[in-house]
Amino acid sequence: MSARWRQVAGVAAFMAVAAQFAAQAAASQTAASQTAATEVSATSFAHPPLRYRPAAAVKIGLTPESGIPSQLQTVVDRGFGAMLISPGASPMPGPPTASRDPTIQRVIRAVKNLKPSNTEPDPLPDIGEHDAGSAPPYLSEEYFRRYEAALAFARAHGLTTVLYDELGYPTGGAGGGKIDPKNFRKLLVRTKLTAQPGSTIFAVPKGILMAAVAMNEVTKVRLDLTPRIANGALRWSAPGPNWTVQFFNVVTSEAQGGPEDYHAVVDYFDPQAVQQFIDITYEAYARHVGQYFGNTIAMTFFDDVGIYSADRTWAVGIGDRFAARYQRSPAIYYPALWEDIGTDTAAARVAFFATRADMLADGFPRLVTEWTARHGLEASGHTPGQYEIQPTDMNGDPFKFYRAQPIPMIDVIFVYGFGRDGFKLTTSAADSMDKPIVAAEQFTTCGTPTGYKRAMDSFARGVNYLITCSRSDVGGPTAFAEWAGRISMLLQGGRHVADVAIVYPIASLQAYYRFDASENQEGPVGRFAPASADYLTLGERLTGDLHRDFTFIHPDDLASNHLKISGGRMILDNPRNRQEYSVIILPGGEVISVAAMRKLKAFFDAGGALLATTQLPSRSAEFGRDAEVRTLVAAIFGRDGQPGTIRRNSKGGSALFIEHAEAPVLRDSLARLAPPADISFAGDPSPHSGNGELAYIHKVKEGRQVIFVANSSDEPVNTEISIRGAFALELWDPFTGKTMPAKDSSVASTGSGERTTAPLSIGSGSSVFVIGEPAPVMRTQP
Repeated sequence: MSARWRQVAGVAAFMAVAAQFAAQAAASQTAASQTAATEVSATSFAHPPLRYRPAAAVKIGLTPESGIPSQLQTVVDRGFGAMLISPGASPMPGPPTASRDPTIQRVIRAVKNLKPSNTEPDPLPDIGEHDAGSAPPYLSEEYFRRYEAALAFARAHGLTTVLYDELGYPTGGAGGGKIDPKNFRKLLVRTKLTAQPGSTIFAVPKGILMAAVAMNEVTKVRLDLTPRIANGALRWSAPGPNWTVQFFNVVTSEAQGGPEDYHAVVDYFDPQAVQQFIDITYEAYARHVGQYFGNTIAMTFFDDVGIYSADRTWAVGIGDRFAARYQRSPAIYYPALWEDIGTDTAAARVAFFATRADMLADGFPRLVTEWTARHGLEASGHTPGQYEIQPTDMNGDPFKFYRAQPIPMIDVIFVYGFGRDGFKLTTSAADSMDKPIVAAEQFTTCGTPTGYKRAMDSFARGVNYLITCSRSDVGGPTAFAEWAGRISMLLQGGRHVADVAIVYPIASLQAYYRFDASENQEGPVGRFAPASADYLTLGERLTGDLHRDFTFIHPDDLASNHLKISGGRMILDNPRNRQEYSVIILPGGEVISVAAMRKLKAFFDAGGALLATTQLPSRSAEFGRDAEVRTLVAAIFGRDGQPGTIRRNSKGGSALFIEHAEAPVLRDSLARLAPPADISFAGDPSPHSGNGELAYIHKVKEGRQVIFVANSSDEPVNTEISIRGAFALELWDPFTGKTMPAKDSSVASTGSGERTTAPLSIGSGSSVFVIGEPAPVMRTQP
């Protein structure tokens, strides 16, 4: 069929032939859905169905309709299962301009300091505009004629497509020049003025007034002056020295220029503004290619929707939601967003930033998800910096951001290893919400040695679907797509096995953040976090050094029945992806909610194991409840919080605080607190050459143990894998699709139960599945 498509000349003939295969493609999709329950089979593994293979990004903007079939044939020839059709249309007329956005300029300077890795491929190589011509205007009739030609090709070959919803990025500009400027994102602005004794008149700055506050800079006493404003002016006399008057207004952002203008986008919080973007873009696709929705077009993709690049991004309704949630006026707490206001500082910042994160999640991501669901599509997309240590100026809170969309997504960018320590934030959010698929935009992940390493690191951290470029330099033209398809097939869905959970210290991160901090003016964004914030470092040490898989858990889940305590274990109570944690790690942080701390105390009281690192909490995320947090912490770790000493109770609960969590100390601490790991490797191999590592992820699917082990380092690993339980083991090679029994595997009874072991050799930059099937096996005594 490939040769036949190359002979098609002219779009009319092409469309006619495409129609002949449409029924065949639909039947193939139906058959694929019917076989979803038999994913863990050697037959499917050898020939992974198209729906699991990566989506290759393609550009069609400069290609005439008649040339699109021959251009896209590369996707088929390289074994991909889907296409992300990158618009590649003509931008708005006019000369290019440099960005005036200081955050963008700051990031450009920071990126220049990144050290490039050896074999980074260029984004979107190979499948570009093969027959160069002129690009049609974005969303024009000619644009959609070319777009439909690509869809017809995909349908004819049984491929699906991903609808990318913007001309470039970030999502929200509708290609530029189409969004009403009054619908641009909103910013919170503070005007701070000195107030003297005696009657003084202050002109209210432009914008929508949120609050007017008087504050004594020494005592931190604050007064709400908002009711005193009349006719655009505030008349007030300071009662003494050291007083300031602060106005807090919301203004509409202005375009900043440059190829990626994060200011000239719709207000992601405002339903009316988001609706304009939907009307311009999504509805245009519905009118022109809606017949492909839910079949050929299966998924949508929004890009970089969030707080970045303006940390003071705001919504007018934040104040009202604050008041409803916390039963108090927000007015006198606004100064905390810029400076210390005394004992209420932490709680005020948490209240504002948590409210903002909720409103962002209920804005663009939810509204677009609802639209796509009505049209038979699944929404995906990512927020900026979902991997960074500080979410407040990037995305608000990744757990909240991804709660609406069915397919969360991470963004794998820049040099190899960048952001890797934060990938599990998104995949843990998916675990929390029982979402079986996590996608990754990895345009720099292709079939090159570095591309394989990038993908392996993502898969080992919970990703199970790739949107990538199309190169396949290692192993033949279809090798990369088939390799990634096999891995995605086995890792999608199922139950993730992780004995360890790390509490996401969101309250400490929010309580630390303030606007216009002098320490936060240079370097990468998303890094302005307290020195005690060790949670990402802990995660990387668990993954790459100790080989203890884990899940981040959100304190809101701790405060709810979503996380339940049973027999000394914390249960993530999901219908499908149910997880049981025997150890909870409380990472360094000063602030935590009382409700989350109470749950941790109940876990300890019921026989659970707690490990705290670096700094114990001492302040509450709620107003006026610091003493409760300190009391709960003392009841678990002792009044003095003596480092290195395990406290135990009559129910078998254990608690340990360590000030320094280097890998050896962390390994020893877990050995003292917890039962043996679910998975272990003899000799604790920790290869890190080439910035790689040995990592794994363990799932249970269809009654089988599915363990993906990846060695992204530049050195081979020869070890022995040990698995909790008794199984007959097989080794499945995702690169070749071959399966074989594990040689010399055995089952032994130990003090903690039966364990299955087998020799395991993994070459550099290679991966393998260890598949465990419950079966009668010969057991050896210890």
